[in-house]
Amino acid sequence: TGRKVLALVEDYFGRDNICLFSFPSYNPEGATGKILWIRKNLPDYANRFLLGTLKYFCANSNAILLDDKEKNVRECKQYGGLAIQVPTLGNQLRDADVLGYLDERLSLMVPRNST
Repeated sequence: TGRKVLALVEDYFGRDNICLFSFPSYNPEGATGKILWIRKNLPDYANRFLLGTLKYFCANSNAILLDDKEKNVRECKQYGGLAIQVPTLGNQLRDADVLGYLDERLSLMVPRNST
């Protein structure tokens, strides 16, 4: 599902306008492992990612955070950003169709990329 979500987001914004933002865990090898995983599995994003916990630091009206955690979505909005919660088994949107839900929400916020 993650790759399908990424493809949907790319349809809206284009690959060059996407930055991955992830928390790698507090394990001493967590950041290195996350970077290696991105390089191997998402090579187009090998130089377009941020690692950290305080995603609201990047909140602004020209960016949209997609995140499965309600806290991150809420904080992003509190700091003036745009955000959509991604349905997962671990949140209250667990029964939603992930791609349909995101497509609907994104279509209300931004037109699809025309390139």
